[in-house]
Amino acid sequence: MDHALHAMLESLPPSRRRSKLDPYAPVIRALRTQGRSYREIVAILRERCGVSVGLHTVYHFAQAQARKPGPQRGGRRAASRSARPPGTVTPPGVVGSDRVDAAWARIAAVKQPGPARVTAPKAFVYDETEPLQLAETMPKTDERT
Repeated sequence: MDHALHAMLESLPPSRRRSKLDPYAPVIRALRTQGRSYREIVAILRERCGVSVGLHTVYHFAQAQARKPGPQRGGRRAASRSARPPGTVTPPGVVGSDRVDAAWARIAAVKQPGPARVTAPKAFVYDETEPLQLAETMPKTDERT
């Protein structure tokens, strides 16, 4: 019976790759690291590698590759966010993951409630039964309160 099972396994065709972009994953990763757009990557793959593929296919492939854990990619974002406590401000000119931390610190600072604003007195008074008038020329009555 082992011989029959082995013969059946030998007769099966080789498994197909999940994506035709798998052989080009290092190229796509390198081009994205250089700051190339997905549109440029599609053109490079078509002209240089002879691979006809859509823009969204390359985008989704690159996103899926970025999510895969591996020795060359190991959750850089998660490590950079947990490395510093929230609210820590990084001086300008710092590169790499520290720049991400600085951006999160600026976002947190913007979200902080600021001091109460003092509103200027209204210049006009609106009453639907009367024409629009300047506030200082409007007669003061107790009826509009």
